[in-house]
Amino acid sequence: MTRIARRALLSSAGMAAAAILCPSILGGRSQASSVPTVDPLDYLVPATDPAFGNKIVKVTNPNGPVPGFDLTWGKVAIHHYSIDQAWNADQTLLALDRGTNPRLFLDGSSYKPMMAPPRPGEVRWHPRRADWMIFLSEDKAGMWNVRTDETVVLNSLTGYSEPSLGDHKGNPSDDGRLIAITARRSDGKLVIFAYNLETGEKQRDIDVSSEHEVRHTTVSPTGSLIISYSMATSERESLRWRIFTTDGQLLQTWTDYERPGHGDFAIDNNGDEVFVGRSKSKPEQWQIIKRRLRDGLVTTLSPPCTASHVSARNLQDPRWVFATFTEGRNRPGFAPYRSEIAAVAIDGSGTVRQLAKTNAVANGYLTEPHGSPSPDGRRAIFASNWGDKDGVIAAYVAEFQ
Repeated sequence: MTRIARRALLSSAGMAAAAILCPSILGGRSQASSVPTVDPLDYLVPATDPAFGNKIVKVTNPNGPVPGFDLTWGKVAIHHYSIDQAWNADQTLLALDRGTNPRLFLDGSSYKPMMAPPRPGEVRWHPRRADWMIFLSEDKAGMWNVRTDETVVLNSLTGYSEPSLGDHKGNPSDDGRLIAITARRSDGKLVIFAYNLETGEKQRDIDVSSEHEVRHTTVSPTGSLIISYSMATSERESLRWRIFTTDGQLLQTWTDYERPGHGDFAIDNNGDEVFVGRSKSKPEQWQIIKRRLRDGLVTTLSPPCTASHVSARNLQDPRWVFATFTEGRNRPGFAPYRSEIAAVAIDGSGTVRQLAKTNAVANGYLTEPHGSPSPDGRRAIFASNWGDKDGVIAAYVAEFQ
């Protein structure tokens, strides 16, 4: 979607309708937010979330047999991460990341297991080509047709090793043209470079070997920038975001601790590329914010809250970002949303749509829900142990309008 199309969508009557239909995040606690949903759900049997009235479907069945396959679900059977799109471009397939080997693809609507082809490496759905995933393996980058198992090698990555899509958290540009690859060069230096999947053009290496540790790296939504999160030294205080042009010019360095963090990159209602997540630094500490990539300008989207992750994978409806709220604590001045998935307006109006209770009980990383929306923003997948701290962890899909 072009910037112009995004602006037209954001300026349409849709935002006015949303403001009427949805409670404000700045308002008081809604009665629905206190209603628990703790009864176990049956596999693939739709249920209604009593808190918000939306449909919830349990789409994996940990420790049970996989229908139609000689496979058994593991104790943990979930999607990958909040900012890794689980559905393909036309939403006919849903990719899982844990639970079986090889990993499963589900039907995108019925959620029945469809296929389990071995993956050629680290993969991401192409944002526009429904049957194709972008892949990186130890010695090549290319495209993989998940239905036919065809692979097309686009670059042999000669002279590089240990390639990844930004420490396994990077995404392609919104049009699927560019990716940012982190790799070890033949001289031993760790580098990042942009690669154009359509033209085969590789941009110059950005040398990050002086960093103590390089973490999340990605190309920006338009493909014009590379963003890298790293530690300059072994001290936690040295964590920083650095923003480069694709040809390696350093534009911005943000040294504030996670201002924001655990978030995603998007094009907002003004047509600006922004980073959206929860800030852990003052003056917006614990608030969801968006930060403009070109100059670091911060806009607050919420009051203090218990959001743990924010995703903007709803590329076809960019009016919202999807926040996963943890159990948290009742704190004065904090937003009342807990143990749920909610959509927060990206325009700074403070509008929120409460979507689904996660019923997740914290017990380590794998119990984090990592809510992730579908491309059209009408569904979200999340992980949950469903009220049992030591129980199995399944994937659930919330469906809503």
